[in-house]
Amino acid sequence: MQTGTTSRAFAQGDLTTTQNPTDVAIQGAGFFRVQQLSGDPGYTRAGNFSLDATGRLVTQHGEVVDPGITVPAGATNLTIKADGTVSVTMSGSTTPSDIGKINLYTFANPGGLSAIGNNLFAPSAGSGEAQSATPGLAGAGTLAQGVLEGANVQAVQEMVEMIAAQHGYELNSKVIQSADQMLQRLTSLR
Repeated sequence: MQTGTTSRAFAQGDLTTTQNPTDVAIQGAGFFRVQQLSGDPGYTRAGNFSLDATGRLVTQHGEVVDPGITVPAGATNLTIKADGTVSVTMSGSTTPSDIGKINLYTFANPGGLSAIGNNLFAPSAGSGEAQSATPGLAGAGTLAQGVLEGANVQAVQEMVEMIAAQHGYELNSKVIQSADQMLQRLTSLR
């Protein structure tokens, strides 16, 4: 008997509106790149970002979104467009100013990424190298502000598949038991 392989499925999950201006969902393919506390890059689809004490856009675990985006003190409105352009409106002004751009990163085989914890992944030989892409171009998805992506697991479908696998196991077990009983009877006939 051989062990099967496992792979990650990065299909689009359900989107939930949060109205939080720092929450960003990817609609389609791609990953955000963040700088881990060790300095190494990590990749994630989790866009539940916030601002740290210095105004930098960070993950819930403190990793800085790469390229770094810092919201200046006194900003009254933060906007993240579908193409990744980040702009703010400063108090006393009505004109938004661009402060940076969020890029997405794609992989030849995203299922080959290595999990490193905290919803972060690292490239591996099986995934290929990260390719930078502007959201909405070169096969990358677009961004949606004030929205989070949920899990892509379909619980009912997974339960049905688990029950089918269990029935298959039970059937195979009964075949083995029947074969064992037949061998016992054959050996007792001598």
